[in-house]
Amino acid sequence: MLSVHDRQALARIEADLAAEQPDLARMLARFDQWAPPRRRGLARHRFLVWMAVVGAIALALAFALHSAAVLVLGILLLAVSVFDAAVLWVLAQVRRHVRRPAARSAHPTRR
Repeated sequence: MLSVHDRQALARIEADLAAEQPDLARMLARFDQWAPPRRRGLARHRFLVWMAVVGAIALALAFALHSAAVLVLGILLLAVSVFDAAVLWVLAQVRRHVRRPAARSAHPTRR
């Protein structure tokens, strides 16, 4: 968190920028609007879902065709998709844990 002095210095810089270059200040104020919207849910991880589906189909075909090569392919696809999903879940938990203290300090608890 920034100190009061640092916040005041940044406010002075922002005011100077707005006075000297209003177009740039306006553009920087709208900077977040240019970012593409975040995709959530399964649409964000379509590749993992398709890989798991193809792996499951390969397993079913391997048992139907008695093919060791297709069995290995299905197991590999399923293992990689499960591993990737686990990594993405862990990263989401870490991000949530990292963001949580910042949110607490921004909004002090009321008692």
